[in-house]
Amino acid sequence: MNSEEWRTAEQKGTVLQFPVTLGGIVIIYNLPGLKGRLRLNGTVLADIYLGKISKWNDPAIQQLNPDLNLPDRNIIVVKRSDSSGTTYIFTDYLSSVSKEWAEKYGKTKIFAFDERIGDRGIAAQGNPGVAQAVIQNPFSIGYLELTYAEQIGINFALIQNKDGYFVDANLTTIAEAAKNAYAGLPEPDESWENVTIVNQPGRLSYPIVSFVYMIVYKEQRGEGKLIELRNWIRWILTNGQEYADDLYYVPLPENVRNIGLNAADMLTYTLKERITNITNYLVDFLSQKAREFGVQVSSLCLKFTSSISSMLFKTSG
Repeated sequence: MNSEEWRTAEQKGTVLQFPVTLGGIVIIYNLPGLKGRLRLNGTVLADIYLGKISKWNDPAIQQLNPDLNLPDRNIIVVKRSDSSGTTYIFTDYLSSVSKEWAEKYGKTKIFAFDERIGDRGIAAQGNPGVAQAVIQNPFSIGYLELTYAEQIGINFALIQNKDGYFVDANLTTIAEAAKNAYAGLPEPDESWENVTIVNQPGRLSYPIVSFVYMIVYKEQRGEGKLIELRNWIRWILTNGQEYADDLYYVPLPENVRNIGLNAADMLTYTLKERITNITNYLVDFLSQKAREFGVQVSSLCLKFTSSISSMLFKTSG
């Protein structure tokens, strides 16, 4: 969440945010008859989405792909129409490699096409919409989560990383990119807005990667919900990590998982729910003692217990 979203959420209570896995964003394309794998770098990608590069055979793209016969066709540029974390990661990367992009858009969950793109732009809903738009439109380009691209088997480009190597997106290269980001991470109740792991150094580092986060309120409504949520978080960050590979996500190292496990321990439930539980306990306790001694529970005693509960409710707001 950005600072504005964080402040809005905090109006309803303390927010806890923590990573649950690692993922990558890939650049998909539709180039009919292309023999070979497309190569791109951050500068070219930013210029495509800024509308500065409009043809597939632009010299900047051709220079990265000397062995490919790129067509003299307009580039159809596809983006998300909805606010999304995928767009946030993508624009975070573009901001790290392009001063013009950083000044015009920055990292954001949604953006409008540059006027230079004109009618070459297509906005589509969600990962499925972007994938479908690229599949249906020859000479198009878009961005997608790796997990979704692998599931549908669509082509995606090799991306030149910070050290100059063209890198494929896979579990190894995503994990490699995150190695430098595992120290000095925030606590669950602190802002993660400035945490970024895009464009990291390393021969095998894939440059468009991010943590995938869970965001919850610290104070839950009821002990039952608290216990269920706490157990779910603990499962995700322990046994659940075993399933990450099958979904094309990367398991977290122990020190990052511990941030989320600490968040699970920080969870609590509302004061009113606690008061209700205490009141119910007192009534049950008095009733049990009355049965043990063979006497009836005084209605006055029950009224006294209820009065305490009512006063505490008013005090707690």
